[in-house]
Amino acid sequence: MGILTNPYSFVSSSPGGGGVPTDGLVGRFMGGEGITLDTTAGRDSVSTWVNQVDGATWDLTQTTKSLQPSYDSGNELVQYNGTYYNVFPGDILAYNANWTVVFITDVITGNWWTMLGAANAFGYIKPNINNSLVFFRMDNFAYWYPPYDSTASPLTNANFNVVGMSYPGAETGAGPSNINNFACISNQYLFTADPDTDPSLSASFTAPVSYRPITAVSNLNSGGANTNGIAQDIKEILFYDKQLDQSEATDIYDYADALVTLNVLPDDMDYYGSP
Repeated sequence: MGILTNPYSFVSSSPGGGGVPTDGLVGRFMGGEGITLDTTAGRDSVSTWVNQVDGATWDLTQTTKSLQPSYDSGNELVQYNGTYYNVFPGDILAYNANWTVVFITDVITGNWWTMLGAANAFGYIKPNINNSLVFFRMDNFAYWYPPYDSTASPLTNANFNVVGMSYPGAETGAGPSNINNFACISNQYLFTADPDTDPSLSASFTAPVSYRPITAVSNLNSGGANTNGIAQDIKEILFYDKQLDQSEATDIYDYADALVTLNVLPDDMDYYGSP
């Protein structure tokens, strides 16, 4: 095993390189940096993905070979197949704190599958493959449809896309009114529930609890004994300890657009609340 770095990469490994917002950035995982490669059993896989934020004390890890994501060194991609996943400490995405996680990724097979998960089915975030809806479940459940588009415009059908989920720790009540501060990022847009969601399609929300923390990327953290993982090739993951705004989402999109080929959402997309 060894740590792989790419000295020829034009993307800086320091937080903020290439226009990534640094305010609140607590985790940055780059496909060409900090990869601990396991070459056993005939497959190059990632046992540890090292956090590139200066002073960070946590990483993305997986000790079980059969659950480790594969690695494409030529394209600097960490590859998940629906079973593979990495884990991280349970206090990073706390149930009572604001946070955002953004993936620069090619979603291969998604539909209703888990992008961020916990140790069981009571903790997950699942974007639909066309991002016409997002499920949050950290104790009971909450879901809404950002953006609402009657044509169900696909948002993940290009080579790479920016997909983000933003969580409000202060939302501790029950009922649809308590999910208005959730948000999702789809390429260049940040969608928030209040203006961008059809309220008739929102559902109930029950406050998350401390004993069901989200601790995994690309699957539930349950030993791989499930079929709920999302299949995707990840170029980069960004963790923030706050909710991002539209300006920051745009900065991430511009950064990603210089790095990979992105799908561009139509300016006149018919989402709820649009002109």
